[in-house]
Amino acid sequence: MNPEYRNPRLERSAQREFQGRGGLTAVACLALGALCGCGPTPGDKPTQPSPVAHVQTVLARRGPIARSITLPTFRILPLYEATLYAKVSGYLKTLTVDKGDSVTQGQVFAEIEVPELLADQAQYQAETEVAHTNYLRLAQARQRAPDLVVPETVDDLRGQWEIAEAKLQRTRTLLRYARIAAPFTGIVTARYVDPGAFIPAATAGTPAQSAAIVTLMDFTRLRV
Repeated sequence: MNPEYRNPRLERSAQREFQGRGGLTAVACLALGALCGCGPTPGDKPTQPSPVAHVQTVLARRGPIARSITLPTFRILPLYEATLYAKVSGYLKTLTVDKGDSVTQGQVFAEIEVPELLADQAQYQAETEVAHTNYLRLAQARQRAPDLVVPETVDDLRGQWEIAEAKLQRTRTLLRYARIAAPFTGIVTARYVDPGAFIPAATAGTPAQSAAIVTLMDFTRLRV
């Protein structure tokens, strides 16, 4: 081509086309080299395939979710449990507790009216005083005149005084049984009678339930 007729625009276009082809060729060479470098080396060992996991599947259904377990049969009981009975016969005068109430040890919550025992107490009290007076008078007389008083007579009066005193003490003991107190701190779990009801004394010939007043339980400690 005649140099005088060169077109500068065509030359610049041809130059850009050559440069673009050269860049693409360089990129292709780099990519080919990277692929070749990623291949396994001669010293690498082939990896073992992962074991196949076996799972159990079920068909999902709509419904309530329930789970039950079976436990051995046993009973949980309070450490202390007692049913209180009447020791003496009489009418229930007062009862200050009901089912579910708490009581403390020594608390008096029921009282039985026993007019017969009160009458016996008055009688034995009088007999004791008379017997004691007779014994003292005869004992002093024997000290003043030993020859006039027989020793056996003094001994008999002393025996009468001791018998009357024993009867009085027994009556007082029975009267203490007319006041029902809690033997331990707990909760009233059952009440069997109402105020005004007649309560027989708990004896061998009396049904236990008829003489029962309340049942107490102590739940602070349990036993199986």
